[in-house]
Amino acid sequence: MFLLFLLLLLLILLFLLLFILFLFFILLLFILFLFLILLIFTLLLILHHFFRNQFQIVFRIHI
Repeated sequence: MFLLFLLLLLLILLFLLLFILFLFFILLLFILFLFLILLIFTLLLILHHFFRNQFQIVFRIHI
């Protein structure tokens, strides 16, 4: 009886551990996703700024 109880406890702990790992993994993915979005956004901003300046120079040359 005691052995069965111990086994059950072990199983519950294992499930808890798996659940925590799963949550941690999701959190990690979410952070990674946010970081990626931020990176893309900053890159776009930099590119936009750079190209705008380039276009202004081109237009000035044409004018």
